[in-house]
Amino acid sequence: MQPPSDIQLLENPPSFSQVDMDSAIINDRKTYDKTIKKLKKRLLAVQQAYYHQDKRIVIVFEGWDASGKGGAIRQLTEKLDPKGYQVHPIAAPEADEQGRHYLYRFQTRLPKPGRMAIFDRSYYGRVLVSV
Repeated sequence: MQPPSDIQLLENPPSFSQVDMDSAIINDRKTYDKTIKKLKKRLLAVQQAYYHQDKRIVIVFEGWDASGKGGAIRQLTEKLDPKGYQVHPIAAPEADEQGRHYLYRFQTRLPKPGRMAIFDRSYYGRVLVSV
């Protein structure tokens, strides 16, 4: 399947501080459902474009326990091609990881070209836990 022609990779994507968060507020359920449906379809197109261009995608969710990271990841991945992404929950290190540098767990889970890795927590949060 070819990626849609309207999907272009951004060479210099905007920084988070440049995003207008006030325009992202949705107050009614009907608008929310319509917007989510459209964004899920667009994310699938982005996933396909990255696949065909052998680009990698890394998405990281960071937040408190029970803050909705898992639900957001389920929403995000609902319409994606399951062969093209993998979700990595980052908890306490496994026994074989304890003697290694803390970034080892993340480095070994980076996606192959054309794939997406979704991290439920980041190395930053793991460092804060161990301090």
